[in-house]
Amino acid sequence: MKILIVTQVFVPDMYANALLSGALCSHLLQQGHDVSVLAGPASDTTDRESQLARDVESAVVYRAPGVHTKKRGLGRRVASFARLYGSVLHHAMRARDYDIVIALTLPPLIYVPALLFRYLSRARVMLWCMDCYPEVAVESAMIRRGGPVHRALAAVNRWCLPKLDGAVALDTDMARHLAHRGVRRIETIPNWESEKDYVPLTDEERAESRQRLRLNPDDLVLLYLGNIGIVHEFDSILEALRAAARPEVKLVFVGDGARRSEIEAFRDRHGLSQIRVHEFLPKSKTRLALGACDLGLVTLRREMVGLVTPSKIYGYLAMAVPLLFVGPRASEVGRTISAGDCGHVFEPGEVPALRDYLRSLPTRRDELRIQGARGAEYFRRHFAASIVLPQFDRLLARLRSGEGRSRAESA
Repeated sequence: MKILIVTQVFVPDMYANALLSGALCSHLLQQGHDVSVLAGPASDTTDRESQLARDVESAVVYRAPGVHTKKRGLGRRVASFARLYGSVLHHAMRARDYDIVIALTLPPLIYVPALLFRYLSRARVMLWCMDCYPEVAVESAMIRRGGPVHRALAAVNRWCLPKLDGAVALDTDMARHLAHRGVRRIETIPNWESEKDYVPLTDEERAESRQRLRLNPDDLVLLYLGNIGIVHEFDSILEALRAAARPEVKLVFVGDGARRSEIEAFRDRHGLSQIRVHEFLPKSKTRLALGACDLGLVTLRREMVGLVTPSKIYGYLAMAVPLLFVGPRASEVGRTISAGDCGHVFEPGEVPALRDYLRSLPTRRDELRIQGARGAEYFRRHFAASIVLPQFDRLLARLRSGEGRSRAESA
């Protein structure tokens, strides 16, 4: 099959969507497909020496003009998005031989211009939904609920979503959300990680990694790895850490995002030296950070259930790191922790209970190791690349043949 992936970010960028789209591209190339990618400009957060970057070298990558604007303000980001929308329209009018077009959800509504492939050629257009717009923007107060922008974007979705040939949702909550908005053929496929990227650390590697993160050998390390973004909830964990008053419990952030400055301001305001903030790590080095920690932090605001699904949990589980989730129990992460018995869940706002848990962590090291082992086993059965990626193969084969089945009712 000849396949086009449309996304804002793509390897060698190190953002989650770039790594996931790159991993899918690599898999499709290995299956013998002819894969092209239409993406925005490369960012300043790249890893050009990664194995994944080498794995996708045979794909044809078209980059929209301009400069990556993730940190350059809303106006410039909108202009950058517009250039990518224009590139998609231009490409659709020139390229008529794709079998399937896979559109991600960043920039928002990029699937809309991608639908032109459906009408100008025989291509099937599929949405790979990583986050739901405009709902994420509304719940984050980026656009006003019920305002003209919200109404216009919602109208576009009502008109265009039912015209898709299919969609991939990351969990059952997202599948229900898409079904309520008119998507007819929905497959629930979670994100994943590759088993080969998560070999356990040696004692020497663990010691060196802790040293690089400025950690002591006896510290109990709580790691947050990835985007420090607007969909996440940080107030509860920060207040609980301050109240716990256990300096040997370190909270380490590795990544960047819109709320990083809030965390650094909280740390400085309260003199919490046990909070550490580090820049993004290349994919090849995330294993070292994960192996240096004792507990993986995941957070999610209540209103984001069904709109996004934190994918960082899969790296934690692959490295046998137990999970601490500050977010709704009735969510995909909450259900995963319950099913795998691989961590603890605290609702946003449960600061006293979370404080007591943090205070008790130094006495729970054996328990954490057991939970981590259970999580790794659950990962191997449900979220390993060898389990998840064949689901894409089956879905793409059905789409090409014109078959489709909705999982909205069962989701």
